[in-house]
Amino acid sequence: MPRLQKIFQRYGWRLPFTVLAISAIRFARIYNRAFSGWLKLTTLGHKGRHLTLGPDVNVSPGCWLELGEGVSIEARCIFEISTNPQARVKIGDGTWISHDCHVCSRNNIDIGAQVLIGELVSIRDSTHGYADLRMPIKKQKDVIGSILIEDDVWIGRGCLIQGKPEGIVIGRGAIIAANSVVSRSVPTMEVWGGVPARFIKQRHENLP
Repeated sequence: MPRLQKIFQRYGWRLPFTVLAISAIRFARIYNRAFSGWLKLTTLGHKGRHLTLGPDVNVSPGCWLELGEGVSIEARCIFEISTNPQARVKIGDGTWISHDCHVCSRNNIDIGAQVLIGELVSIRDSTHGYADLRMPIKKQKDVIGSILIEDDVWIGRGCLIQGKPEGIVIGRGAIIAANSVVSRSVPTMEVWGGVPARFIKQRHENLP
Protein backbone atom coordinates (compact mmCIF):
# COMPACT_ATOMS: atom_id res chain seq x y z
CA MET A 1 0.00 0.00 0.00
CA PRO A 2 2.73 2.59 0.82
CA ARG A 3 4.18 2.04 -2.66
CA LEU A 4 0.76 2.60 -4.29
CA GLN A 5 0.25 5.76 -2.24
CA LYS A 6 3.62 7.12 -3.38
CA ILE A 7 2.75 6.37 -7.00
CA PHE A 8 -0.62 8.12 -6.68
CA GLN A 9 0.96 11.12 -4.96
CA ARG A 10 3.50 11.39 -7.75
CA TYR A 11 1.11 11.12 -10.68
CA GLY A 12 -2.25 12.15 -9.21
CA TRP A 13 -5.02 12.37 -11.83
CA ARG A 14 -2.47 11.49 -14.54
CA LEU A 15 -2.05 7.97 -13.18
CA PRO A 16 -4.59 6.19 -15.49
CA PHE A 17 -3.10 7.87 -18.55
CA THR A 18 0.43 6.95 -17.43
CA VAL A 19 -0.60 3.32 -17.00
CA LEU A 20 -2.20 3.31 -20.45
CA ALA A 21 0.91 4.85 -22.03
CA ILE A 22 3.21 2.29 -20.40
CA SER A 23 0.89 -0.54 -21.46
CA ALA A 24 0.82 0.74 -25.06
CA ILE A 25 4.64 0.89 -25.18
CA ARG A 26 4.93 -2.65 -23.82
CA PHE A 27 2.29 -3.91 -26.25
CA ALA A 28 4.15 -2.28 -29.18
CA ARG A 29 7.38 -4.01 -28.13
CA ILE A 30 5.65 -7.38 -27.85
CA TYR A 31 3.95 -6.84 -31.24
CA ASN A 32 7.25 -5.91 -32.92
CA ARG A 33 8.98 -9.00 -31.55
CA ALA A 34 6.11 -11.28 -32.56
CA PHE A 35 5.80 -9.80 -36.06
CA SER A 36 9.59 -9.87 -36.57
CA GLY A 37 9.58 -13.54 -35.60
CA TRP A 38 6.70 -14.20 -37.99
CA LEU A 39 8.60 -12.51 -40.84
CA LYS A 40 11.68 -14.61 -40.15
CA LEU A 41 9.60 -17.78 -40.30
CA THR A 42 7.53 -16.95 -43.40
CA THR A 43 9.95 -14.94 -45.60
CA LEU A 44 13.52 -15.27 -46.87
CA GLY A 45 16.40 -12.84 -46.37
CA HIS A 46 18.19 -11.31 -43.38
CA LYS A 47 16.14 -9.47 -40.76
CA GLY A 48 17.99 -6.89 -38.65
CA ARG A 49 17.35 -5.93 -35.04
CA HIS A 50 15.23 -3.12 -33.63
CA LEU A 51 12.54 -3.28 -36.32
CA THR A 52 9.43 -1.12 -35.90
CA LEU A 53 6.41 -2.58 -37.65
CA GLY A 54 2.99 -0.93 -37.67
CA PRO A 55 -0.37 -2.75 -37.63
CA ASP A 56 -1.78 -4.42 -40.73
CA VAL A 57 1.53 -4.61 -42.62
CA ASN A 58 1.01 -7.18 -45.38
CA VAL A 59 3.93 -9.24 -46.78
CA SER A 60 3.74 -11.99 -49.42
CA PRO A 61 4.51 -15.36 -47.74
CA GLY A 62 7.65 -17.08 -49.02
CA CYS A 63 9.07 -13.91 -50.60
CA TRP A 64 12.61 -12.51 -50.27
CA LEU A 65 12.50 -9.44 -48.02
CA GLU A 66 15.76 -8.25 -46.47
CA LEU A 67 15.52 -5.68 -43.66
CA GLY A 68 18.48 -3.85 -42.11
CA GLU A 69 18.95 -2.63 -38.56
CA GLY A 70 16.36 -0.20 -37.19
CA VAL A 71 14.02 -0.24 -40.18
CA SER A 72 10.58 1.31 -39.51
CA ILE A 73 7.52 0.30 -41.54
CA GLU A 74 4.31 2.03 -40.59
CA ALA A 75 0.68 0.85 -40.69
CA ARG A 76 -1.02 -0.80 -43.66
CA CYS A 77 2.04 -1.02 -45.90
CA ILE A 78 1.90 -3.76 -48.54
CA PHE A 79 4.89 -5.74 -49.84
CA GLU A 80 3.73 -7.62 -52.91
CA ILE A 81 6.86 -9.60 -53.85
CA SER A 82 6.88 -12.35 -56.46
CA THR A 83 7.97 -15.84 -55.46
CA ASN A 84 7.80 -17.32 -58.98
CA PRO A 85 10.03 -16.03 -60.38
CA GLN A 86 11.79 -15.14 -57.14
CA ALA A 87 11.99 -11.36 -56.70
CA ARG A 88 14.05 -9.58 -54.07
CA VAL A 89 13.40 -6.49 -51.98
CA LYS A 90 16.16 -5.10 -49.76
CA ILE A 91 15.77 -2.20 -47.29
CA GLY A 92 18.85 -0.70 -45.65
CA ASP A 93 19.60 0.33 -42.07
CA GLY A 94 17.53 3.09 -40.50
CA THR A 95 15.10 3.52 -43.40
CA TRP A 96 11.62 4.79 -42.52
CA ILE A 97 8.55 3.96 -44.62
CA SER A 98 5.36 5.83 -43.76
CA HIS A 99 1.87 4.36 -43.68
CA ASP A 100 -0.11 3.01 -46.65
CA CYS A 101 2.86 2.50 -48.98
CA HIS A 102 2.91 -0.23 -51.64
CA VAL A 103 6.10 -1.99 -52.75
CA CYS A 104 5.50 -4.32 -55.71
CA SER A 105 8.41 -6.35 -57.11
CA ARG A 106 8.71 -8.93 -59.89
CA ASN A 107 12.51 -8.66 -60.07
CA ASN A 108 14.57 -6.43 -57.77
CA ILE A 109 14.02 -3.36 -55.60
CA ASP A 110 16.93 -2.15 -53.49
CA ILE A 111 16.27 0.67 -51.01
CA GLY A 112 19.35 2.06 -49.27
CA ALA A 113 20.07 3.18 -45.71
CA GLN A 114 18.53 6.22 -43.97
CA VAL A 115 15.91 6.65 -46.70
CA LEU A 116 12.75 8.62 -45.87
CA ILE A 117 9.57 7.54 -47.71
CA GLY A 118 6.34 9.49 -47.22
CA GLU A 119 2.84 8.06 -47.01
CA LEU A 120 0.94 6.63 -49.98
CA VAL A 121 4.10 6.03 -52.04
CA SER A 122 4.06 3.24 -54.66
CA ILE A 123 7.34 1.61 -55.72
CA ARG A 124 7.00 -0.85 -58.62
CA ASP A 125 9.62 -2.52 -60.78
CA SER A 126 7.09 -3.79 -63.36
CA THR A 127 4.08 -2.60 -65.33
CA HIS A 128 1.66 -3.89 -67.98
CA GLY A 129 2.90 -4.02 -71.56
CA TYR A 130 0.77 -2.25 -74.16
CA ALA A 131 2.79 -2.43 -77.39
CA ASP A 132 0.50 -4.96 -79.15
CA LEU A 133 -2.55 -3.01 -80.34
CA ARG A 134 -4.36 -6.22 -81.34
CA MET A 135 -4.43 -7.52 -77.76
CA PRO A 136 -6.11 -6.05 -74.67
CA ILE A 137 -3.60 -4.49 -72.29
CA LYS A 138 -4.82 -6.78 -69.53
CA LYS A 139 -3.63 -9.85 -71.49
CA GLN A 140 -0.21 -8.53 -72.47
CA LYS A 141 2.95 -9.57 -70.66
CA ASP A 142 4.40 -7.42 -67.91
CA VAL A 143 7.41 -5.22 -68.61
CA ILE A 144 9.85 -6.01 -65.81
CA GLY A 145 12.69 -3.74 -64.64
CA SER A 146 14.61 -2.90 -61.48
CA ILE A 147 14.88 -0.02 -59.01
CA LEU A 148 17.82 1.15 -56.90
CA ILE A 149 17.19 3.88 -54.33
CA GLU A 150 20.53 4.88 -52.84
CA ASP A 151 21.23 6.09 -49.27
CA ASP A 152 19.82 9.30 -47.74
CA VAL A 153 16.99 9.80 -50.28
CA TRP A 154 13.72 11.55 -49.41
CA ILE A 155 10.64 10.50 -51.38
CA GLY A 156 7.65 12.75 -50.72
CA ARG A 157 4.03 11.83 -50.14
CA GLY A 158 2.06 10.12 -52.91
CA CYS A 159 4.92 9.47 -55.37
CA LEU A 160 5.08 6.66 -57.92
CA ILE A 161 8.52 5.16 -58.60
CA GLN A 162 8.23 3.05 -61.77
CA GLY A 163 11.05 0.71 -62.82
CA LYS A 164 12.19 0.10 -66.41
CA PRO A 165 13.95 -2.87 -68.06
CA GLU A 166 17.24 -0.93 -68.19
CA GLY A 167 16.82 -0.13 -64.49
CA ILE A 168 16.43 3.22 -62.76
CA VAL A 169 18.61 4.67 -60.00
CA ILE A 170 17.66 7.44 -57.57
CA GLY A 171 21.05 8.78 -56.51
CA ARG A 172 22.32 9.36 -53.01
CA GLY A 173 20.87 12.43 -51.29
CA ALA A 174 18.21 13.05 -53.95
CA ILE A 175 14.78 14.48 -53.08
CA ILE A 176 11.56 13.61 -54.94
CA ALA A 177 8.77 16.16 -54.46
CA ALA A 178 5.32 14.99 -53.32
CA ASN A 179 2.94 13.45 -55.89
CA SER A 180 5.67 13.00 -58.52
CA VAL A 181 6.00 10.16 -61.04
CA VAL A 182 9.57 8.93 -61.50
CA SER A 183 10.32 6.63 -64.44
CA ARG A 184 13.96 7.51 -65.16
CA SER A 185 17.14 7.82 -63.13
CA VAL A 186 17.66 10.79 -60.80
CA PRO A 187 21.26 11.97 -60.26
CA THR A 188 22.87 12.32 -56.84
CA MET A 189 21.96 15.37 -54.70
CA GLU A 190 19.26 16.69 -57.05
CA VAL A 191 15.65 17.72 -56.36
CA TRP A 192 13.09 16.43 -58.88
CA GLY A 193 9.33 16.82 -59.08
CA GLY A 194 6.29 16.73 -61.34
CA VAL A 195 4.46 14.32 -63.64
CA PRO A 196 6.66 13.09 -65.15
CA ALA A 197 9.36 14.12 -62.67
CA ARG A 198 11.93 16.62 -63.95
CA PHE A 199 14.99 18.35 -62.55
CA ILE A 200 14.22 21.31 -60.22
CA LYS A 201 17.54 22.19 -58.63
CA GLN A 202 20.72 20.83 -57.08
CA ARG A 203 20.82 20.65 -53.30
CA HIS A 204 24.20 22.35 -53.00
CA GLU A 205 22.99 25.54 -54.75
CA ASN A 206 22.03 27.14 -51.41
CA LEU A 207 25.23 26.25 -49.56
CA PRO A 208 27.37 29.23 -48.41
